[in-house]
Amino acid sequence: YQNPLLNPPTLANILEFWKNPYAGLYIPTTYTLWSLISTLAFDASKPLQYGTPRLNPVWFHLANLMFHTLNTYLVVLICRRIFDLHDRLHRVKLRADLWKGAPFIAGVFFAIHPLQVEAVSWGAAFKDLISAHFCLSATYWYLRNVETPQRKDYWLITMANYALACLSKPGAVSWLAALWAIGALLLRQNSVKTAWKLSPGLVVAAIIYSITSDVQASKIEFIVPWLDRPKIVLDALGIYVAHVLMPLGLTTDYGRLPRLVIESPVSWLWASFGACVIVLTFWSMRRDKWRAATTSSVIFLSALLPMLGLVPFMFQNFSTVADHYAYSAMLGPSLGVGFVLRFASPRIRWLGAFILLLY
Repeated sequence: YQNPLLNPPTLANILEFWKNPYAGLYIPTTYTLWSLISTLAFDASKPLQYGTPRLNPVWFHLANLMFHTLNTYLVVLICRRIFDLHDRLHRVKLRADLWKGAPFIAGVFFAIHPLQVEAVSWGAAFKDLISAHFCLSATYWYLRNVETPQRKDYWLITMANYALACLSKPGAVSWLAALWAIGALLLRQNSVKTAWKLSPGLVVAAIIYSITSDVQASKIEFIVPWLDRPKIVLDALGIYVAHVLMPLGLTTDYGRLPRLVIESPVSWLWASFGACVIVLTFWSMRRDKWRAATTSSVIFLSALLPMLGLVPFMFQNFSTVADHYAYSAMLGPSLGVGFVLRFASPRIRWLGAFILLLY
C-alpha cells in the first residue's frame, strides 16, 4: 500500500518503471502488470491505510493463482513436446505400456509441490511467477523451433519471451543454459550451434546484470569474500535439493545469512551434499542413458544459479535461501518425474501417485 507509483497507478508511473530501477530492481514488465492489477484493485471508497487509499489484495492473489495455473499448463505442454521429440530421436516405439499420462503428472508435480507454496501465496512473489511464465513460454517456442528449424519466427518468439523474463526478474538471465541443456543434451542438437543460436540472449543478460548489480551494490550489507562463495553456493544448493526430495520444515525465512553460513561448521554438511549433486550431474553427462536425468538436473541448477550466492544479491541481507527462488527451477524435477513414470511399471506409477497425494 505504500508504493506511491502503484497507488494509484498512472501511465506516467508505468513509464517511470521502464526508465529507472525501482526498490533495488529493474523489473519493468512486472511493475507494468502490477499497475494493471492495481487499476482493478484500487478502491478510493475504502478506509485509508498508511495514508493512501486501499488496494484490495484479493486481486493480487488471484493474479498469482492465475499465472501459476498458466505455468502448470505450459509445463504439461513442454513435457509432452519433449517426450515426443525424444521418442522420434531415439526411435522409441509407441508401446501400450508407454504411459501417456506422464506429462500431466509432471504438471501436477510442478503445481502442488510444497516448495511452490511461497511463490504462489506471497503477493510480492508475482515477479517469480511472471518471470517463470516467460521462461516456460520461451522453452515451449524453442522446442517448436527445434522441431521446425525453418520457422525463424519461432526463434524470434523464443528470444522475445526470454527478454520479457529478464525484464520481469533479473534471475531469469541464466535460463539460456536451461534451453541449451534441453537442445544439446537431451535432444542431441549440435552443442556449438545451439549455443550460437541462443547467443543473442547474452546481450539482454549482460544489460540486465549490469543494471541490477549497479543498483543493488550499495544495498547489500555484507559482500561475501570470493574464497567463501563456493561454500555459500553449495550450502544453498544442498538445501534446495533436499527440499525437493523431502519438503519438510519449509518456512518463509531460513536465516541462511552468508556470514552465519561461513562461520557454521554444520553448513559443510549441506555444502558437501550440494557438491555431490554437481559431481553426479557431470558424471551423468558422460552416460548416454542418463541424458534425461542430466537435463533435469542442469535445468534445476541453471535456474537457481543467479540466486545461489556466487554473485551477491540484495535478499542475502535476510537469507541466501528462499523457496520462491526455486519456482521456475522446478521444471527440471518435474521433467525428471515425467520421464521416470513414463517408462515405469504400473506399480511404480501408483507409488508415484501416492507420493503426490502426500504432497
